[in-house]
Amino acid sequence: MEWVDGRSMRSWLDEYGRFSVDVSVDLIQQLLSAVGVAHDYQVVHRDLKPDNILISNRGKTKILDFGISKLIDDKHRLTATGSMVGTPAYMAPEQVKGEPVDATADIYSLGMILYELLHGEPPFTGQLPAVLHSQVFDKPRASTAIPSPIMEIIWKATAKSPSQRFQSCEEFAGAFHYMPKAAVAHPPA
Repeated sequence: MEWVDGRSMRSWLDEYGRFSVDVSVDLIQQLLSAVGVAHDYQVVHRDLKPDNILISNRGKTKILDFGISKLIDDKHRLTATGSMVGTPAYMAPEQVKGEPVDATADIYSLGMILYELLHGEPPFTGQLPAVLHSQVFDKPRASTAIPSPIMEIIWKATAKSPSQRFQSCEEFAGAFHYMPKAAVAHPPA
């Protein structure tokens, strides 16, 4: 693995609480680009979270820990089923239920990460059963720290049904281009 002069996204969040809107959008765009390349090679990470993302001192992201990633089969679904794999605060509902997952599970996780970057904590916290229940049934609550156009993007990325989410990292990244520039350029009041 290459040496990255920086530290984990988790470390930054622990120190500063949350990121500004423009920095958060930049970081998520970088992650969408990287995860999109993995998806192009039919690899789904399945455990995207701030602990598995390094941010270099120059502001560049690197994704770590492809240990539970899987190749997608001919039907664009992961080949293993029946087991829950991942980190509960970032897991797509289908992961929680032990169902087959595809690239949209990573998109869900990236939506959860974007929420945390802006809000300061993931949408669903607490005891494990409550977090798992929320992943399957609850929509992330709107946050005053998140501009409404970005909240709309997060809701699309974290839709409970994979078919209702962005279908690719490119589509997710493109959603920011249709957002009012003021929503990205300035942190919320």
